[in-house]
Amino acid sequence: MKTWCVVWLPLVLLAAGCSKSEFEVTDVQGVCVCNGTPIQAGWIQFSPIAEDAKKMPGKPAIGEIQEDGTFRLSTYAKGDGAVVGKHRIRISEPSMPEPDEIAQGAAVPQKHHCKLPKELILEVKLGDANHFVIELVPKSKGKASRRRSYEG
Repeated sequence: MKTWCVVWLPLVLLAAGCSKSEFEVTDVQGVCVCNGTPIQAGWIQFSPIAEDAKKMPGKPAIGEIQEDGTFRLSTYAKGDGAVVGKHRIRISEPSMPEPDEIAQGAAVPQKHHCKLPKELILEVKLGDANHFVIELVPKSKGKASRRRSYEG
């Protein structure tokens, strides 16, 4: 019996420890809009911010922005949400399909040409309805160069 405990008990404890994540997650969803209109594609990322410099803040959550502007975040499993705490938010343009996928009829997503107006930090709370409206602004057009022309 003692041999069984020495061999199997650590394995059972290890397996039990692997089944739970180190950080608590909760459902997070929302909508991304630009000038009041939902953006139709892209990605949103919630990156946890460490409250204590000595502690790891947790794994980032990511969600695909749907055609109606909505998103649902995933961290460890599809749709499980984000780590509880403060997060820095990032938005990215939709990814382009591979050329062979386009040749087979895959839709080419429209870029939304919008950005966050400034750094955005949101707090995900346990037990709360974590439904966020992310307000974006149009990206500014390229500024004209102030460089004088060179005439040699």
